[in-house]
Amino acid sequence: MRPATVEIPALTGIRAIAAFMVFLRHYPLFSPNSSIEIFLANLCNEFHTGVTLFFVLSGFLLAHLYYDVASVKKSFLKHFYERRVVRIYPIFLLLSVAALLYSVLQQTATGTSIKEFLWSVTFIKAFSQQTFFYGIPSSWSLTVEMCFYLLCPFIFVAMKRVGAIVEQVLLFLLIGFLLVQVNIEAGGVLFFESKQFVLSSTFFGRSFEFFAGILAALYCRKLVGTQGFPKFTVAAIATLVIIYAGMALATNYFNVPASFETLPGVIVQNYILPIPFALLLIGLVTEHSRVRQLLSSRIMVVLGKASYCFYLLHVSFIADAVWGVIKTGNHILNMAIGFVVLNLLSILICYFIEQPLHQWLHHARLQRWGLQLQILGLRCSFFIKNLLGRKPQLNN
Repeated sequence: MRPATVEIPALTGIRAIAAFMVFLRHYPLFSPNSSIEIFLANLCNEFHTGVTLFFVLSGFLLAHLYYDVASVKKSFLKHFYERRVVRIYPIFLLLSVAALLYSVLQQTATGTSIKEFLWSVTFIKAFSQQTFFYGIPSSWSLTVEMCFYLLCPFIFVAMKRVGAIVEQVLLFLLIGFLLVQVNIEAGGVLFFESKQFVLSSTFFGRSFEFFAGILAALYCRKLVGTQGFPKFTVAAIATLVIIYAGMALATNYFNVPASFETLPGVIVQNYILPIPFALLLIGLVTEHSRVRQLLSSRIMVVLGKASYCFYLLHVSFIADAVWGVIKTGNHILNMAIGFVVLNLLSILICYFIEQPLHQWLHHARLQRWGLQLQILGLRCSFFIKNLLGRKPQLNN
């Protein structure tokens, strides 16, 4: 059996919303000069949960594509993993290499640059608080995604055979806590330093977000073609408004920059917020609404396709260069211009680099190119290492 291939435009458009939420988290629009501005600033600080939306959407899409055909046979696993690597890795590797080369050319590279690069492109950086922001800072979430990709076929098979949804979530959480204990017993070495870190930043603490998406995709099968009042969409948006308002108010109550730094905030992020996001996806697929119409529009689909590039670019040396030349004297105008420029750059990279590269790799022998991409990453790291070796002044 072949995986489903039906594209759902609204689910492409909502990827852009998730990326824009993260952008607002990293580039605040509001200065806390009044009560309303404090609330709005706190609200934007909670938009790191755009990543939660990404995770729920990832679970939804992979269940939509692969749930029926998933197995643990070598043929399926090979096909599945190759497609995941080709989908996510090439543009990430290219931008990571570009960032490292830029640091060399700007003479800001250090003796640890190669180490940081390797930890980043092998996706192990986000298993530790000490290496979490190596390379492209926002790419920490790719570690969580790759863990899900690795386990996804086994999750689907377990769900089809015995259900075991709650049991799987608890099992992953237990594994994460055991890794923390192993780290403690080993004397506090690198990786999994605390339960808080496992809960907020690893797949083991955040697996329910993916399961929420999976369950939403399976539920949609019962509702395809449903019309009338968009109850799922309205209920999801109303619930999200209430949750985000509560999260913004909670930051003042707990006196923290963002609610996820508290245990109640982590619970909301990991186990409550995914539910209305899942309901929203159900509504976008099965209901006719203005929200679906907007997210399915051509501009939103284009922005959605470029959203992965935008997510990687918005906190990078390219973004720094953009902000360096935008100086209008008005903060909000600066942010608006930078936002537009970064989106335009993301669209160009998406359509002229990412998509052609993906198509080329897709039509090539995937079993060979999956390995070649890894080899390319290692060769690039050795090349940069040689550059650093010939320029010892960069280590100063």
